[in-house]
Amino acid sequence: MLIVRRLSVLLLSLLLTAMSVASESTVRLPLLAEQLEGRFFYMDVTHEALRRMPDYNELEMTGPIPQVRAQNMLESGTLDIMWMIENPDRDQRYLPTRVGLTRGMIGERVLMIRPEDQELFDDVEDLADFRSLNLTAGFGRGWIDSQVWAANELDYFVEQGNWQVMFSKLARGRTDFDYLSRSIKEVQAELAENPELTLEYRLLLRYARDEVFYVSPHRPELHRAFSEALQDMEADGTLDHLVDLHFGHIFSDLEVDQRTVIELRSP
Repeated sequence: MLIVRRLSVLLLSLLLTAMSVASESTVRLPLLAEQLEGRFFYMDVTHEALRRMPDYNELEMTGPIPQVRAQNMLESGTLDIMWMIENPDRDQRYLPTRVGLTRGMIGERVLMIRPEDQELFDDVEDLADFRSLNLTAGFGRGWIDSQVWAANELDYFVEQGNWQVMFSKLARGRTDFDYLSRSIKEVQAELAENPELTLEYRLLLRYARDEVFYVSPHRPELHRAFSEALQDMEADGTLDHLVDLHFGHIFSDLEVDQRTVIELRSP
């Protein structure tokens, strides 16, 4: 009886050890409710990074989860990694990988407007012209764009609830803002979902920011391995290849090179 009991304890110990190892080798990534259509690029980047990380062999997708909730889960350790626009506050809350993911595409902004408002933008050539329109941008709560607009003395309004209601609000004209500033990698899908709005066709507002992966502060060992894998992908051109594969068509579709560029100061 004593031998059986000791064997049971040993087997339980081995099982718990195996479960612990499996847990440590799993990487948990959120499916962001606001970015379901754009998730495939970040999933491909993560899969390739994990392929270069022999101690991490399983990717677990969790969600859909609203972005604000996912940020709290990352901080508490119930998520392991998450992509976000880099900023100093996030650098303090989480562990930044410091590898830009999209060659700054998130800072390449075009405007979603009501079709009848295009003429308002037709004579804009620089930041002073744009500022003189006295128009207000609409942003979601916690977006870095509000800091950028404030730094450039541009008016903005922050939607405190679900930011996606801003599309219908703008279309109806019953709103506290006049246009939406959207990344070039986001805007095509959003226009398809909101055909009552249109793309302003002349301007490109640009500020120097990119998206990076952040790692939970509870996973410093994952942070080291993931950062090294992303650095390798950047160095050998894999990251550029994935950007071109997922987003390369956007530059021609939106005629980015033919737009009037307005440089914005990034705080």
